[in-house]
Amino acid sequence: MILKMRKIPMIQVYNNYAETLLSLGEYEQALKSIQLSLKENMIDWNYEKLHDNPDSLIANQPFQVIYALNIKAKTLSELYEKEEDFQDLDASLKTYDLLDQFIHQLRQSFPLEDDKFQLQRSLNESYDIYTNAVDSYYKAYQATGEDKYLKKCFQMSESSKSAIITDAFNSFDLNELSNVSDSLIDLEEEQKSKIAFYISELNSIDATKDSSRYFSYRSKLLKAYNTKDSIVHQIEEGFPNYHTYKYQNSAIQVEEIQKSLSPDMTMVAYFLSDSSNYAFIIQEDRFRVHD
Repeated sequence: MILKMRKIPMIQVYNNYAETLLSLGEYEQALKSIQLSLKENMIDWNYEKLHDNPDSLIANQPFQVIYALNIKAKTLSELYEKEEDFQDLDASLKTYDLLDQFIHQLRQSFPLEDDKFQLQRSLNESYDIYTNAVDSYYKAYQATGEDKYLKKCFQMSESSKSAIITDAFNSFDLNELSNVSDSLIDLEEEQKSKIAFYISELNSIDATKDSSRYFSYRSKLLKAYNTKDSIVHQIEEGFPNYHTYKYQNSAIQVEEIQKSLSPDMTMVAYFLSDSSNYAFIIQEDRFRVHD
């Protein structure tokens, strides 16, 4: 009996190797492997420095981007613990911000339940994303004493909960309340379906054996993303309330809560994980965190 070995995509190879290097404390090599993964995965992106992040969120294998950015952010955070160079921690925070943005984009981009299930499975496998993000922002506050990091700490904790709200909005027929034309919604859904299809095809093609077909689908994927962005912009211009509820990835800000509080009111929000617990205490003129 002859067993055929499954070929593992190089993107996944780079990610797995980076995770192994991270576990061994080989931080620079881990970052190099992650950058190679992102370079291979992101469309029309290259890097000069290990801290560089993609300036576009269009990828051949988007679920591997979540994996890669999570490892990168963790590596930079652990490197900061070792070297105490704040630039590493700052780069980690920027990577977590990008990861949060990318997760939100994926939730908006995939119309099919199988795709949403795959996204949720990917997030479950990287369940520590928001826990590590909150911890990293708290490290930045401890290092600098700047309140902006405490506020971002709270914002990231709220982002971890906003995914539930996003899915609820996606399943609710908001266009009935906002008078968004069916044709515009249908156009957006059509582009979402194209994006999902092109990504699926790209994942099944060996670029070394069928490069013309591979780059053809890459071009079509880029065009579909650009068309979808154009449609979303039309919705933003014509139906701003609908756009705010469905597309904006903005967790509630500390200042917004403070405006709604009277002098005798206090709000306490909790963020609990296996490794750390935070209590965010918000008053009209004061904000503090207990860990």
